[in-house]
Amino acid sequence: MTFPFLTVRALSDTPAPFYCHEEFYEPARSWIGRHIQWLHAQLVHPSASRRFLATLYVCTVVVVAVFTIIGIVGVLSLYARYRRVKALRSFSDVSSQAPKPIVPYVLIKSSTQSFNHVNEYVIERGFLWTKPIGSDSTQWQPLFFAGCEAGRRPISLSVDGARLCVLDDRDQIHVKQTLKEEWLGEQYYYADQSLDPNTWRGCGNAHIPQNSLWACSDRGVFNQQFSERVESLYIVGKAELSVGVPFPVPGSVHEPFIPLALSVSAGTAMVLGYSRTQTCGTTIDRLRLYTSGSDSSWIEHPFPTVSTDHVSVTKRITIVQTGQGERAKELRIMGTNSQGVTGMYIKRLTDMAWGFISLPLATLSDLVPYEEFTAEAVEPSGMVGYRVDIQ
Repeated sequence: MTFPFLTVRALSDTPAPFYCHEEFYEPARSWIGRHIQWLHAQLVHPSASRRFLATLYVCTVVVVAVFTIIGIVGVLSLYARYRRVKALRSFSDVSSQAPKPIVPYVLIKSSTQSFNHVNEYVIERGFLWTKPIGSDSTQWQPLFFAGCEAGRRPISLSVDGARLCVLDDRDQIHVKQTLKEEWLGEQYYYADQSLDPNTWRGCGNAHIPQNSLWACSDRGVFNQQFSERVESLYIVGKAELSVGVPFPVPGSVHEPFIPLALSVSAGTAMVLGYSRTQTCGTTIDRLRLYTSGSDSSWIEHPFPTVSTDHVSVTKRITIVQTGQGERAKELRIMGTNSQGVTGMYIKRLTDMAWGFISLPLATLSDLVPYEEFTAEAVEPSGMVGYRVDIQ
């Protein structure tokens, strides 16, 4: 007995069609798969004309794709330039109405004031300002900050050599080349200030954690001793970073160090802080000043010997490059002398004795006790340091 509606099929590797609503359907292929199969068939076809047309088709598709990508990149570039021009116009309009800083000169670096061997820089009223070093306060002019395009504000800055680094309100670093510099022969150094807004750039993955000390270092053209430029960020804080090279902080396990201020120039770091010791159950913090040596060691610089309680220093410290060579540097600390006169302690890196320059018009802030004292309010140490190369 036979059943005409049944069909017996042999087993094979070929997928069998399936029965649905009295129609047979083959497994469907995607459109791109069918297209590639057709194109392959044309390229290997015995007819030369069909092979030529297929090759021409492939070349046309590739050319169209390339020009499409170029067009998209061009549009994005034009949009970025439009945003930059718009930000520049907005910055020019707003900054022209802002009053100029009243700071007459910058001799000591801080988080909002700094200088190099050519220019001075300050952050005031949410703007970045610059003027030639030694000029009066009428010469301040606003300097465009790249973060303005994204609505960011400059919070702090650091300058060394030809590099200006600015920290914005989102803990990101922006770097600018401020000088066009070169040596004319071996005796004449030439530097011209660069106000080009397009010389700003980011700093890779580097960021400054909150409550951290930081400063930039530039071994630039001004110092002829170095054959290649080395630009770095020095960061000291409690947060560990995933980028950069760790560098040791002064102190030891038995005598931890609590840094208060950091300044760096041409690869030499200057740090002010307290070393903490335990004496007969009492915690004693002694104010100390160190500079880094060439072998990653730290050299202590004793403060002037005084016999009065009127002497004090601030957390405003500065190390300045004064010429060629690793040792051609100068240390500066803002403070008061034994007569209570406001001024600046100053000495060369290799000298032992400190000098004092009176600055009666200067205002003091962040005074630090000079003498030993018991300080339970000072946070424990645990600080770590990193050196991050600026890419």
